Amino acid sequence: MLENLLKLKEEAKDLLVLYVEDDEATRMIFENMLKKVFNNIVVAENGKEGLEKFKQINPDIVITDIQMPKMNGLDMSLEIKSINKSTPIVLMTAFEDSKYFIKSIEIGIDRYLLKPIKSDYMISVLTDIVELIKNNKIIEIYKKRELEEKIVEASFDMLKQTLESLSNPAIVYHDKKAVFLNGALKSILKDDIFNKISKHDRCLDEFIIQKNSEYLSSIFDVDNNEKSENKIFLTIDKRFFIFLINKNRLVAENINYELFVFTDITKLEYQKVKLENSKKIMKDFIIKTKYINHTKSIPDKHIEKSSTFVSVSKDNKEFINDEQKAVLRKSRVEKLSSVEFCSSIDDYTMYQIDELKELDSELSDLLSQIEDENDINLLYQIALKFKQYSRAIDVFIEFKDLSFAIASFADLIIATYNTIDDTKLKKLLRLMESVRLDLYDWRDRIFISKNTHNIHYLDSSLFSSCLQIEMILSQEDKEISDDENDLELF
Repeated sequence: MLENLLKLKEEAKDLLVLYVEDDEATRMIFENMLKKVFNNIVVAENGKEGLEKFKQINPDIVITDIQMPKMNGLDMSLEIKSINKSTPIVLMTAFEDSKYFIKSIEIGIDRYLLKPIKSDYMISVLTDIVELIKNNKIIEIYKKRELEEKIVEASFDMLKQTLESLSNPAIVYHDKKAVFLNGALKSILKDDIFNKISKHDRCLDEFIIQKNSEYLSSIFDVDNNEKSENKIFLTIDKRFFIFLINKNRLVAENINYELFVFTDITKLEYQKVKLENSKKIMKDFIIKTKYINHTKSIPDKHIEKSSTFVSVSKDNKEFINDEQKAVLRKSRVEKLSSVEFCSSIDDYTMYQIDELKELDSELSDLLSQIEDENDINLLYQIALKFKQYSRAIDVFIEFKDLSFAIASFADLIIATYNTIDDTKLKKLLRLMESVRLDLYDWRDRIFISKNTHNIHYLDSSLFSSCLQIEMILSQEDKEISDDENDLELF
């Protein structure tokens, strides 16, 4: 019995008991017995007082006598059960109270203690009651958890519906595991990658490349205090994307989620870098070319021997040195075949490429016409056609620099065409025809026959022609000589 008592005392030590008994002697004896089990006992002398104290303290257990003044134990129990049905009530009764037994069952009395009360029997009854309380609490926890899960599930379903309506790619993580990817992100990932990330077999971070300190190595490194710095470089199946990421923390019923929303800034970032580089290259080249021409009028003794850009031959003819060649030969490390490149292009973009055929035909006609008619005004129309060509290929990130090069010389023609003399015009027509033929071959081998292993195979030739056009247009004093030694490009 002692072992059972100690076990009961350990499990019941934090429970609050309301004991209701009107007989003082009985109350004192049984209260002492209860103190061997419970640490917290509140006593009431009748049913009315017991009900009031129940409302005040909300006890875990009620132990009550039946026959009491003002309000008997059964009436009090009925009121208590109407307030909290789950509160266990132990009714202390004698054999002569058996007439109340049926009513007590109807009220929902949980256990009975027969007078005179024996210690071992009391321990047995109270053990059952404590176990009942323990089970009720477990059931309550499960019910609450089930309700929370339903609430979370409903909230999460609403979140998923909202994210599916977004045009921006988005992903939701819980404990750094992807729990939802929206359709916009799925369209970027291949199905097998999407499925593996969804099943936690792979992580999105595997496809992130930290090209330099401007880019994050993980989406979990996002700092909302530095929103403009939260950029990632994502590569998927030989395609790459630059995203600006915004992170939000979501809490639903104590469950923490992390929502990452991606804004595609690929074109913006790529254009910013590539156009700045191309602009710098071309401006430097033109400025240095002007310097070469300027040195023709300067005696040899005034030309600094330390100049690394200008090379002067014995017969005073200048040519482009290694530094200039390095500028023109701006290298490309990546090599992408035309088949691989075209496989990533949508139908609408390919339709735009088909329109280049008509542009090429129009350019060919205009170049033939200006050569026959020597009408300088046609040069303006030709420049506009090259601008149109530039805009058409500008949709491809891979050819942003080429687009810029074509647009640059076209803009320069538009600005200076009415000042061009016949000598410059002949040189321009020859170079523009070269650019047109190169573009024709470029379009055919990349988009039609698709037979090149490197989509940048013709870049050097095109850049060379574009730069020579700008050199001619930027010439101030006299034209560049036709002699091949005057301008050695490659």
